[in-house]
Amino acid sequence: MKILLSSGSLEKESLDILFGLADKNNLHGIEWIMRSSGRQPDCQLFKKLADRHNIRIANVHAAFYTPVLFRSFSPLKNIAGLVNESADFAVSVGADKLVVHPFPALFSKKGARELMRNVLLDIKQKYKIGILLENLEKRFIVGSLGFEPYCIIDYEELYRFAQENDFYLNLDTAHCATKNIAPSDFLKKYHKRIKGIHLSNFQDVCHRPLDEGNIDFEAFFALLKKCRYSETLTLELNREKAETVERNINLIKGYLK
Repeated sequence: MKILLSSGSLEKESLDILFGLADKNNLHGIEWIMRSSGRQPDCQLFKKLADRHNIRIANVHAAFYTPVLFRSFSPLKNIAGLVNESADFAVSVGADKLVVHPFPALFSKKGARELMRNVLLDIKQKYKIGILLENLEKRFIVGSLGFEPYCIIDYEELYRFAQENDFYLNLDTAHCATKNIAPSDFLKKYHKRIKGIHLSNFQDVCHRPLDEGNIDFEAFFALLKKCRYSETLTLELNREKAETVERNINLIKGYLK
């Protein structure tokens, strides 16, 4: 299995620290999160960092949420543009996979789903890059009151959509936990179509360190080995300090032994 580090894990730190920590811990690469500003990172800068640290951007994460809908008079068109920009960036830096959130949708879920299908099929035809759809979370307003403003909410529906269009799945462990679904159950059911995994825990908020929450990672990693999973494992924490990120990398390595 190949360990990646999400850029969101060290978002408060410099890019040199991000790439340097990945290099120091002999990781396979970086998973870069694209933000909803729509501005592409500097490809030349990333190539310099990759050469300096011998670490590449392996995955690009097109992580666009509901607020994107309110930043344009043509919200769905705006989302499609952001995902296309993410694909262009992924190809420009030689990434292997594009991890995509189901498109945000408040009202016309069917329309957003069809647009997502068309956009992703066009990207797949244009570029030789793996497209992974991520299982999303219940977003909490207050207490246990939550909402799910995406064009595909149900995980079984997400699986069928991926299967019908020859896309793959990206399993996010913390997102499963927000719905009281054990990540091991998701893995057991859909492992043949999973080509990427985001590792973090859930404790009131998503993307907590692996040892801060209720997910049973020992059971999860045991099942990974049983399923003979050989794709990427991305550590995706939420703006942690370098020492916390490094501790979690070591936890992953321990689970893999």
